[in-house]
This record gives sequence, C-alpha cells and structure tokens, in this order.
Amino acid sequence: MSLGGLSLETFFKMGNFYELLKPALQEYKQQALEKNQPLGEIFELMEALTLMRDQEMAETGEQRKLEEEGEDIFKIPRILRVVSIKKRKERIKKLRSDTLLKKRNVLQKKKNIGKNQRGWPQRGRLDKRNKGEKNGERELKRERYID
Repeated sequence: MSLGGLSLETFFKMGNFYELLKPALQEYKQQALEKNQPLGEIFELMEALTLMRDQEMAETGEQRKLEEEGEDIFKIPRILRVVSIKKRKERIKKLRSDTLLKKRNVLQKKKNIGKNQRGWPQRGRLDKRNKGEKNGERELKRERYID
C-alpha cells in the first residue's frame, strides 16, 4: 500500500511522523472500541507497522548496549598494542642510527686508506714516505708487485 508514492514502511521510517501517529492511532482505537466498530484494514496495518517499529527500536537499543560493552572490552588491548608499537619504533630508530654511524666510520676509514695509498695498493704500512724510505727503494718494491 502506498501513500502519495511512498510505501507505508518508508513513511513509518520518518521519525517525526512516527511520534505524531502513535498517539493518534491509540485515540482512534479507543473510540472504535467504545462504539463497538471494527478498526479497518488500513488502521490494523498501521498498528502492526508501529508494533514492528517498536520492536526494531528495542532490538537496536540492545545491540547498541552490547556494542558499547564490547568496545569497552576491546579498548584496553588496543591501548597496550599502541604502546608496544611505539616502543618498537623507538628501538628501531636507535638501531638505525647505530648502523648509520658504523657505515660512516667504515667509509671514513676507506677514504683515509685511499689517501695514504697514493695511487696503488700496498701491503703493510701504507704511508712509507714518512718512515724514511728513499726513492730508489720504493721503485724496487714497485717492480716486485708488478710481477
């Protein structure tokens, strides 16, 4: 059944209309009972829909209460999880900074080694000029490494 293009169910879903219709239906029902007249099909249908609406509202209210209780139960572990995640992130950042420092130190050592080698790789001490070697001795050593 429809009223002006709207079905009764969609008509009852409108909150303001439902609040106005319920007391009017109760008054009409009392008048019909006093006069011993039947209510009519439309009014019986509307009364059935109002009862269905009341039941739905009661069920949704119960579900909301259950959901709120469920949310309260689940809030505690979520907070604990967030704290543990924050701790993990802090640890990871500290580890990363340590590894970056280690890499930087290794790169600096390699750079210093390259400066001291002065053109070709040498075994033993890297900076032999400061140790008092003469040019002739150094040239002899070069020939040994080329072979």
